[in-house]
Amino acid sequence: MRDPRTVLMVFLSSYRDIVGADQLEHKLAAIAGALVRAGLFRRAAVQVYASLYGEKLFGLAGLTADEEAWIRSHDVLPEEEYARVQQHGVRIEEVYYVPHERLRFVLPNLEDVLLSDSRTPTEGWQEGMWHPDDMLYMPLLASDGCALGNITADAPFDNRVPDVETAALLAPFVAMAAATVEHELNRRRDFMTQCFNGQFFRDEVNRRMGVSGRRLGLAFVDMNGLKAVNDRLGHEAGDRAIQATADGLRSLVRTLAGAVFDDPVVCRLYGDEFGVLFQPRVAVAPEDVSRAMLSQWPAGVPAAAIGVAVSDAEDSPRTLVRRAEEHMYAAKRAMRTTGAGEERRAGE
Repeated sequence: MRDPRTVLMVFLSSYRDIVGADQLEHKLAAIAGALVRAGLFRRAAVQVYASLYGEKLFGLAGLTADEEAWIRSHDVLPEEEYARVQQHGVRIEEVYYVPHERLRFVLPNLEDVLLSDSRTPTEGWQEGMWHPDDMLYMPLLASDGCALGNITADAPFDNRVPDVETAALLAPFVAMAAATVEHELNRRRDFMTQCFNGQFFRDEVNRRMGVSGRRLGLAFVDMNGLKAVNDRLGHEAGDRAIQATADGLRSLVRTLAGAVFDDPVVCRLYGDEFGVLFQPRVAVAPEDVSRAMLSQWPAGVPAAAIGVAVSDAEDSPRTLVRRAEEHMYAAKRAMRTTGAGEERRAGE
């Protein structure tokens, strides 16, 4: 195991890179890289759960390009498996060591996820040595105990099973990763609704459209009648209407997820306007998405105009956003012409 002072120096020198990274995914990669540079493990992966971010995020270090592509395309250690790690892993301070003989209890799809068994010879393995199929799991916990994600590590440089000293050397990296993720999530939240905010929406549109070959769907949702509510009943009533819309929209996209789109995440952009990021289903057209959202609009939630756009190869983030906004404004004009009663029925 590396000298603790050396590990500490790597930790401190990595802090600036982690804090200065412009995207959460880049921060995760800097944390994974610090673990490898500290001489603790040859491979490391830092993961944020999809339920918190709209899609799973990874920071990876020490993997080949093929291994990175594989881990991004597989559902490795989803959130619900944390309970199985707690049950079957060996807890060492705040980390969990899962010996290879227990791994089948943690990963039901074991044959699909093993990376190392065909790559690393095991003939010389002895008790107390790291087996190629062992796993080290470090949960990233928020200040309230909520699981944010995890760090997994493989192939320790000393080839030994982790112990208390290993856990102590890892502790600063785990704490920094958890604090970084929690901070990044909190500063991208809208305080009133607990949706993601407009800055998150803009950043994610740019990030996701920067992935080659990827399609992105946007739905702009504009509440109707908020000004009238504020004028008649006061801004507290208006705030309650905004919160009701946020709650209803989150419930709505959960209902439609898997049938109309995948991985939806709701954002409050500003005032009475919301945005939904989603992964479009191949056979579903933008008008199908808006039609499904209106048909399932929760009762008791203020009516809204919805505009949907799905990216194509020629789109930039700006043109995609503009097209979704134009569809929303067109829907809003159409709803005004139908009259308040029909508008309410369309929304409900």
